[in-house]
Formats: sequence, structure tokens, C-alpha cells
Amino acid sequence: MLLAGLAAAPVRLPGQEKFQDSLPSLAIAQYVHTSWTARDGAPADIRALAQTRDGYLWLGTRLGLFRFDGIRFTRFEVRGGDSLPAGRISSLLAAHDGSLWIGWASGAVSRLRNGRATTFGEGQGLPFTQGVAEASDGSIIAGTTKGLARFRHEIWEDVSRAWNFPDTEARLLYFDRSGTLWVLTEDRVVYLPAGQRRFVDPGERASAFGEAPDGTIWVADIGRSAHPVRRSGERSPTTEVQVGATSVLFDRKGTLWVGSAGDGLRRIADPERIAGHRVAEFGPEAEAFTTHDGLSGDYVISGLEDREGNIWFVTARGLDRFREGAFTPVSVPHPDFARFVVATSDGALWTSARNSAELLRITARGRTEWSLTGEPSLFGLTEDEAGVLWIVGTTHFRYKGAAFEPVRLPGSVLPLAAFTIDHDGGHWLFQPDSGLYRLAHGVLTKFSAQPQPGYKFGVQLYTDRRGRVWLGQYNRVSLYEGGTVRVFGPADGTPPGFPFTIRDDKAGNIWVGGDGGLSRLDNDRFRPVSSTALPMRAVSGMAQDDNGDWWIATDAGVLRVAAAELNRAVADSAYRPRYRAFDLADGLPGKPSGIYPVPIMAHTADGRIWVVTNNGLAYVDPRRIPGNDRPPPVRIERVTIDRKELAPDDGLALAPGAHDLQIDYTALSLTIPERNQFRYLLEGRETAWHEAGTRRQAVYTDLPPKTYRFRVIASNNDGVWNETGAAWSFRVLPAWYQTLWFRAVVVLLIGAVGALLAVTVQRSRHRREQQALTVRYESTLAERSRIAQELHDTLLQGFTGITLQLRGIQRVLGKRPEAGIAALNDVLATADTSLRDARHMIWDLRAVELEGRELADALESAARSALAGSGVSLVFDARGNRSRLPHTVETTALRIGREAVLNALKHAAPRRVEVKLEYGPRFLTLEVVDDGRGIAPGTMETAASGGHWGVAGMRDRAQRAGGTLEISSEPGQGTRVSVSLPIGERLDPS
Repeated sequence: MLLAGLAAAPVRLPGQEKFQDSLPSLAIAQYVHTSWTARDGAPADIRALAQTRDGYLWLGTRLGLFRFDGIRFTRFEVRGGDSLPAGRISSLLAAHDGSLWIGWASGAVSRLRNGRATTFGEGQGLPFTQGVAEASDGSIIAGTTKGLARFRHEIWEDVSRAWNFPDTEARLLYFDRSGTLWVLTEDRVVYLPAGQRRFVDPGERASAFGEAPDGTIWVADIGRSAHPVRRSGERSPTTEVQVGATSVLFDRKGTLWVGSAGDGLRRIADPERIAGHRVAEFGPEAEAFTTHDGLSGDYVISGLEDREGNIWFVTARGLDRFREGAFTPVSVPHPDFARFVVATSDGALWTSARNSAELLRITARGRTEWSLTGEPSLFGLTEDEAGVLWIVGTTHFRYKGAAFEPVRLPGSVLPLAAFTIDHDGGHWLFQPDSGLYRLAHGVLTKFSAQPQPGYKFGVQLYTDRRGRVWLGQYNRVSLYEGGTVRVFGPADGTPPGFPFTIRDDKAGNIWVGGDGGLSRLDNDRFRPVSSTALPMRAVSGMAQDDNGDWWIATDAGVLRVAAAELNRAVADSAYRPRYRAFDLADGLPGKPSGIYPVPIMAHTADGRIWVVTNNGLAYVDPRRIPGNDRPPPVRIERVTIDRKELAPDDGLALAPGAHDLQIDYTALSLTIPERNQFRYLLEGRETAWHEAGTRRQAVYTDLPPKTYRFRVIASNNDGVWNETGAAWSFRVLPAWYQTLWFRAVVVLLIGAVGALLAVTVQRSRHRREQQALTVRYESTLAERSRIAQELHDTLLQGFTGITLQLRGIQRVLGKRPEAGIAALNDVLATADTSLRDARHMIWDLRAVELEGRELADALESAARSALAGSGVSLVFDARGNRSRLPHTVETTALRIGREAVLNALKHAAPRRVEVKLEYGPRFLTLEVVDDGRGIAPGTMETAASGGHWGVAGMRDRAQRAGGTLEISSEPGQGTRVSVSLPIGERLDPS
């Protein structure tokens, strides 16, 4: 594509010749390095290092023996009556049978096996010892001030004469893989080939031995160098690493590590490349790593490779670990600057610090740095469909044919804040002061998108696989397609705040990540990933690898999520997708950087995923992530009972009254021990496993007398579980009052007392039943009296009146028919009233039947039935938790409520009756209020004495239910009947 005003001559920048033809191997600075010193809890003055078969890392110090599980340094204390010598440890040996041999500065040797300690010295036939080694047959060989001694069948024997040892003292011993014994004597190195009885002198001195993958023995000579030993008859060229060497270590990949006396570490990734050469102390062939790089100390004492491939070194000041991480950091200028990355079709990665003038191009075979003279501010890079790279800043460049060409743009669009190219070759430009433009065929088109005050440079442009252009701004994302624009905001599901990344996946879905999380466009609306689905609050970058897995830069690190898992999390907000998180422990040099909305992740053609952090750049090859497939050994370390520490011996009996039991356990995977996961279960008390996470302690309180078995299992940093784990069986003894004989006595006493109580209870129950029967009888009599009085006051009097009226009609009907007919109408009205009263009384007899309805519904129905056809309006109000109440409470409230409504209708001539029912936490409250004529003073007392039982009956019902009833009234002011009934225990609605 040709833009207006291209410069006449391309500018070729320096550095092009630096491209290399091979990918550099992992540098020592690219390992994940961790150091522990006294500030981190490491013991002081570590002199020896070993790893036993159970996985523990053992440290010999001037203060005794310590062990390390990757998290905790613990001083080792022998239990069971055994003891270890006090003082400085000079050497450690981890034997194949799982035992640990300890060499003391005093010359004694101790063996630690299965938790028991045995110490050997002059009294056991072992002279002053300076070092030990294990032979291929499992016997232990000691180097002493009198020569060589062998420990076999639990006995030490001197073998100096039998093996023709040529000197008096043996100070350092080493067995190589062929079974050859190497010995440092007073002033030289000698070796005894396997199966022979004569030592050979190769003419060397040594402070340590090491063996290369091809079986070559290297020695560390503190006064000279690290170099291979030329055995008798060999004439190989001299190879040396010229540094005062204290240790030599070849790891499982064949890499050579050399410790020095005051100058840190040297590392040679491919020792064959230095064969026959002398590597100078600071020669480029050997990488250096010192305290300036983070090493705990520059005087290196010894090193080892553990069972998981981690490299450990002891220095005069602490302990260091090196291991390969999933991510490999890459050195870049200004690592703490905000940076962007772009992968191009030729397999290269381009990166630059924002607002800088430096460009870095990285390929699978090397890297080179480019400097854009006179271009102080770079904002981004974009590649067009033809493979041309365009560089955006205060000016405009394109890269073609290994050269940069400046491109003139209209002055009105410079400087630029964002830039992209669509599939038609159109250049989309965002100017921080005037907004969005498209430049095509020399024509500049202005769009309506405007800068946002305060966020002028918080903008990004992105072209998806379909050629559509996306504009990301604060709180909105705009889509430009076919001459139309659509704007999405938080109401449409886009993450609120800045959209830091816009990407489309291989299926064509559009994803937007930003301050407010991550969303995917789905049917013209963005659907967010739940904030609880993944450990992230903000998303600053995304890239999809060759397998389709997503790599997501978040504030919690970098997440790897399968595309299917992420899509399912979008479709189902309750789904928790499976993922793997990567952070500093995985080799990231810092946290992913999301300061500006620029691309900070990229996928290059060689399959690597790149990410920008706040401390530089790193990449991961998804196909070559280091894996840890070794299930971790699991150990129960100690138990503490009521603050007293005990050994976790099987069958341990805990004294009665033990309240607090604390169990400490660990998993011995030393790669990333912070990620080891645990589950535990106390058989005899629990049936489900506790998900303890990374917690290494279980606590139980007040365990009843019983036999228990505590089990714990664990996984390593890669989630590989040791399903067998560790177990500890113990029992809690019963107190005297928990023994069988005491329980038998208690049972007999309970039986005797129970029989006596049964007689007493039976008699008391009989009395209560008699009293209840009496109360029910009296209540029945009172109810019958009330009903009889009601019949007398209503039906009997009504029918008596009807009879008298009919007789009067009989006398006048023949003489005055008109008067008789009028009187007959009065009789019919009286008969209707009596009939209604009879129905009410019949209903009253059935009022105790709620017929399965709630109280509120039954009471409202009763009130409306009582007032039906009377012209009196009813207002009914029920409040509170309308749960079912005891039957007595509901029946009492129903009958009192209906009685109060009927009384108002009969005696008060109301226009309106209000019924209020309130369910309280402890009381049920009922109020019946009318606006009738009221009650004159003394009327209620006169009614009761005259045999009218309505008011007295309501009060009696309330009292029998344990409640109260109050009536307040004034003539002409209406009447209020208030009832309060205790609820007691609510019933289950089911």
C-alpha cells in the first residue's frame, strides 16, 4: 500500500547484523531463583547438605541438625531416649536405605534411621572421622585419621591394610557410578578402581568431587580451578574453569555448576563446548551468578540436585535453590517501563517501551535491538495484510525489507494515540485531541468518535479476523462495520472502565477485557465471565495458543484456561472453570502490566506466548512447561496435646482430659512447596475429608474416649496426589467416670432412681389428668350454659314473640285485614332474624373446625359471613409471619374474633368493623374495632349477671389459652376488643 508523501530513501538502522542463527539455551539468570538467609528463618552457618529418601532436605550447621520441607526450617530433636552429640556438623550423607549419616567436627559419626540415633566413635572402633561415603553394596566407608574404615553388619572394621591404602589420613571420600573409590589424603587424590586392591595416583588435589554424564570425574581445587581428572594413561587436552573452586555439580541435563571460594557460582550449559579450553575467571564461556544477582553469599560450600531436579547450593550466608520455571524471562531495556508487544507473520516479536525510542525485535533464533533516531515517542505497532510493519508515534514509519521508511501523514492527525489497519488497507487513526479518522487512498475521513476528557490516550484500535474495526475507550467499545457503527457500554455487558484488550478467538468470538473483568460478545450483547469464576478483577491482556487455550493476563498473574472451559463459564455464571495460574514462582519476572490499553500479550509463530510484566518481558512455550509427576512423600511431623509436644507414634494413648490436639504434617515436594495441597480425615470421628488447601496443621478439641486414625494426603505443585499419604493411630483414654465399671454402676443407679421416678411421675400424671378432666368438664358445662342462654336470649324469645304476634293477627285478621297483613310482615321479619341467629349459633358450634385453612383466612371468612347482608363494611388486616400456630391458639382466636364481630352487629349498629390480626414473635394479637354506638358504663357487668355470656365467654376463652382480653368503649365512640394470646412453639409448615 502507498500512502501520500513517502520518504525518498529508506533508513537502515544499526544492529541488523546481530541476528543469530540458533536459539540460546536457558541462561542462569532465567532460572527461578530463591534464597534463604537468617532473615528468612534459615539456620546460621550451614556446612553440609543432603536429601534423604523421605524427601527431607537436611542441613548440617554449627548448631546441630536441621531439616527443611521447603517451607519450615526445623531443628531436629531426637526422641525415645536417644541423643546426638552437640556442636558443629562437618558432613552429611543420605544412604540408600533411608538413613542419614552425620559427621561431627569432634570426629564422631552418627546414624539417624527410623527416628532412632546411634553415635560411633573411638569406643565403637571408629577413629577420628573426617568424611563418609556409601559403596555400591550399601556399606559405609569412613575416612579417618588412621586410614579407611568400613561399617558392615553393625560393626566398624579397619580396611586400610586390606585395600592397600597408600597414606595415613583419608579426608574426603567419593564413590563414582562405576564403583571407583576416590580419596583425598593429606596432600593428594588417589583412587581405587572397583574390584581392585591398589590405589592409583593421578597427581591431583581436590576440595570436592563431581561426575559428568560420561563418567568423567571432575575435581574442585580451591587453589586452582575446576577441571576433569586425567586417569592413568589418558592424554586428553587440559580443560579448566579457572576459579577457586569449592564444589562441582553436574545436573541431570549435563549442565556444569561450579561453586567458588568468594566469587559465587559459575555455570556452563554445555561443558563439551569448553573441552580442551581454559575458561578464564570472568570468561564469557561460563555464566556467573553472585550476590549482585541475588545469591545468598559468594562463598559457595556445596551443592546437590534433589529428586525433583531442583539445584541447591549452600553458601556461607544461606541456602539457594535454582529451578526451571514455566516462564522464561527475557532481558529488555528499561524493564520497569510500560511496554507493548506485537507478533508478526514472519515469526518475530516486536516490543518497545511506550514513549521510548527503542525497538527490540526477537525471533526464535535470536534477537537484535533497533534504535529509531529522532523518534522519542512510540505508541504501538501494527502489521498489515501484506506483512508490512507500521510503527506509530509522534511520526509514522513502516518497516519493509529490513529498513524503516518514514511516512508523512496530515498534520491534523499527529500525534497518534492508537492505530490499526483494516483488511481493505485503510489506516484507522485516533488523534487524542480530535478523535477517529480513516485514511485510504490519500482520503482522510473523520468519524463521530470523540476523545474523552481525561482519557485522551486511554484508547485502542483493533481489527478482527473479519476485518471489522473495534475502538475501545473508557466505559465503551465501538464497532465499525460496513459504514455503520454500534456502541456497547456497561449496560450491554462490556467491562466497566478501560478496555485493555480486544481479541477474537479462533471461532470468531469477540472478547473484551479490562478494569471490570472479561466479557464475550454473544448475540449482539456482551456476556461477562463471573467475577468468582476466575481469580481476577482486571484483565490486561489475552492470547490464544496453538491448542486453542487462552492465556489471560490478570492482576493475579497469568491464567491458562481451555477455550471450552471459558466459553462454558460465559454460558453458565455458576460454573467454575478449570484453570492453571502462573506467577512469580513460575518464572514471571513481575506482575502483568496493565497501565495503558496496549497489547501486552502475543502469540508468535513458534508457539510461544509472550507477556509484559512490570519488571520486564517473559515467554512460555505451552508444549514445554516443566512438569512434576512425582507424588510427594507425606509425613506427620509432630503432635501437640495441651501444648505438650509428642512423637506421632502409632498406638499412642492420650491421657484422659486431653482437650486440644494439634497435628502438624507436611508434603516433601520442594519445587514449589507453597502450592502443595492437603486433605485430612480423622477416622472414628469424621466421614468426609477436610480440604485443607496449603494449611499444614489440623486441630481437634475434646475428643471422646475412643480409638482414632488420622490420615493425610497431599499433592505437589502440579496437582499430582499421593493418595496413600501418611497415617497415625492413637486412642484417647477414658477418665474414671468414663470407664465401663463406672457406667455399669451409673446404669444400676439410674435404673433404681428411674423406677422411683416412674412411680412418682405416674402419680403426678394421674393427678394432672384428673385436674384436666375436671377443667374440661367445667368448661363444657359453662359452654352448655352459654349456649342455653344464647338460645334463650335469641331463638326462644324470638319464637315467643312470633307466637304472640300470630295470635294477635288471628284476632284482627277478620275485622281489619289491612292491619293483619302489616302485622304479618312484622312477624316474617322477626322470623328471618331468628333464623339468621340460629345459623350463627350452628356455625359457632362448628367454629373450632379450621378445616385445614390458615387462621387469617378462616377468621376473615367467618367475619364476612357474619356481616353478610347487614350492610356493614369489613376491613381485615393480617401482619407478620403467617405460620401455623398451636391448635388451641388458632381456635381461641377464631371464636373470640367471630363473637366480637357478632356482638358489634347485634348491639352496636356499626357502619364499619375492622379486624386486625398480628403474628408477633411471642404473642398473637387480635383487635376487633367498630364505629357503633358504644357500650354504656356498667352494661357489660349487668349483661354477665343477667345471663348474657358473650363478653364473659370471650374473656374466659382468652384466659384458658393463657392470654388476656380487654374491651374499651365510650357511648357513641365505638368499641375496641383487644386479645393477646401467647404463641409458644410454632409449628412446622410442612
